[in-house]
Amino acid sequence: MNDKYYNYFQDCFFYLHKVNENAQKYNMTISLGKGFHCSIFLPIVTHVVCEQYSERDEVNFYKYGKRVHIVHPEFLNQSMLCRKKLVEKDYNPKKIVERLSNRLS
Repeated sequence: MNDKYYNYFQDCFFYLHKVNENAQKYNMTISLGKGFHCSIFLPIVTHVVCEQYSERDEVNFYKYGKRVHIVHPEFLNQSMLCRKKLVEKDYNPKKIVERLSNRLS
């Protein structure tokens, strides 16, 4: 397969926040898209992957500036399926939880 289809996370640096049980799977997905990942929060992080987060977590995520995108793990899965980086704001964990609760009601 042509390598250009697998560079959708190029220039993205991911921090996995409280996703220990699936961390290996997410790291592989990030690497497949030619992205980078780390286990500690660094100033170069562009994306935080988490299922949920508190206000305190959010303050920590933005301590280096507002350029960080907070995304649900589904962002990784759907980007891989589409072979392109999707719109991050559509995959904010709070929006995902909202959508799921609306489907269940």
